[in-house]
Amino acid sequence: MKAATVAEAANYPEKDTVAVMMAGSGLALGIYSKQRMYTGAGGFAGELGYTVIATEAGPRKVDELAGGIGILDKAGCDIDAFLAKIRDGDGDSLALLESAGFYCGLAITNVLHLFNPDVLVIGGSTSTYPGYMDTALRTAEKHTLPDMFQACSFASPKDGKRIAALGAMQFLRTGMEF
Repeated sequence: MKAATVAEAANYPEKDTVAVMMAGSGLALGIYSKQRMYTGAGGFAGELGYTVIATEAGPRKVDELAGGIGILDKAGCDIDAFLAKIRDGDGDSLALLESAGFYCGLAITNVLHLFNPDVLVIGGSTSTYPGYMDTALRTAEKHTLPDMFQACSFASPKDGKRIAALGAMQFLRTGMEF
């Protein structure tokens, strides 16, 4: 996650705070602010998927609610079967995806409220599921303070396939600080 954040922060040198969120098997976050990576006391800052959200079924981790593994566990199938169900308009699968997007949107709201980034780059395989990010961004807009939502631009990674490798090279090339 740190390497991915370095890669994307390099694309926004004029920005004060760049947040990078990966929505893949789970959700993770990197924050680069004021020319430094925010790592926390032990280097573990950014475990967004372990954020706990209250649900009707009790407290749940964001990873369970919005991460790819959580979605597929609930769907009871592999990714290819799940995406086929989505393409076929399966109501249960669409509802599951809508719910996951909702919880991703709440996680985005928390990121915006806690870090007030200039830009939030969102990548990862789950972010590409049809409708997932539309629901997430709609939800975030609804639940975020309007001025904070408007102050943040949202983007996809410049090179989502090689983001970590590019970040590692950028770190070595420039000596960016963690």
